[in-house]
Amino acid sequence: MLFWNQLFTYGVIPYFAIIIGVSFAIYGALKKQVKASGVLGIFMETLIISLVAFAYLFLNLKTSTISPMQWALLPTTGIVTSLPLILFAIGIKKTSLSLSGILMYINPTIQLLIAVFFYNEEFTKLHAYMFLFVGLSVSIFLFDSLKNLKKERLNKKIQA
Repeated sequence: MLFWNQLFTYGVIPYFAIIIGVSFAIYGALKKQVKASGVLGIFMETLIISLVAFAYLFLNLKTSTISPMQWALLPTTGIVTSLPLILFAIGIKKTSLSLSGILMYINPTIQLLIAVFFYNEEFTKLHAYMFLFVGLSVSIFLFDSLKNLKKERLNKKIQA
């Protein structure tokens, strides 16, 4: 429904939204299957990506607009990006994929709120409808999850 609404309103398919959603789902599923610790997994991912990124930067050094200060700060970006990924890798092993998928709505929701309230980004009626539908879907999922959790606890008490 939301997809078609956005398609007809803007006249384009939201490719980036689809790619990002699919990539997060695949990343989460793969992370759940990896037997390595969270720290080791992130280290390997960062190592591979860093080699590609540094190769790109050095190949484009002459056309680069990176200042010496930015070059000096570049290694610190690994710490800033690795910590949340390490925590994600540890957490994904302890949660179900359906719950982790729902939790992925927290970051975009916070970003939307910051964009609208602090940076005065446009928030149209269509955005409000789409946000409402997503919020309603998350609420239905959480309500159903809590209901099932209560049933499981009740069944454990009865069996004990």
